[in-house]
Amino acid sequence: MMNRSSTLIATILLLLLSTRAWTVTTTPSNQDTPGDKSARETFGKAMEHINRAVKIIRRTKFSPASRDANLLSLQRLEDGLRLSKLTCSSIAMSEAAKARFGTNQKAYDTAFRKDIIKGQMICLEIENAVLDGDRDAAEAAMRRMLELRTASHDVFE
Repeated sequence: MMNRSSTLIATILLLLLSTRAWTVTTTPSNQDTPGDKSARETFGKAMEHINRAVKIIRRTKFSPASRDANLLSLQRLEDGLRLSKLTCSSIAMSEAAKARFGTNQKAYDTAFRKDIIKGQMICLEIENAVLDGDRDAAEAAMRRMLELRTASHDVFE
């Protein structure tokens, strides 16, 4: 039997499959394909989802009273990160990324994806800390998440 989170993830994946948003093409960046545009829109929505979740989590006290709300927000953050990882290769390089990677699209895609993976790993650390009732560990991991977000935005946004 699927729980609510599994149902949500299954629905998102079905939506992606039906819109072919995960398709990455080798079309030059000045020539959009419908799949590219859809993937960029999906990525944008994933980022909005992530930002809403982070906004809630960064204000929490990580107390026993906020445990359920924290877990729900963390699940939303994880979902947004997974969805962004599926579509990050559709995002054109920022000026900062061009300065760092030049025209090396593979290096850019790899670094972008690795930052998202780091975010996923930190999110799981926060979740484990919340489940263990370890407020200090949750707060420390949340600080690292915010530092990663800032550093990633400096390069990829």
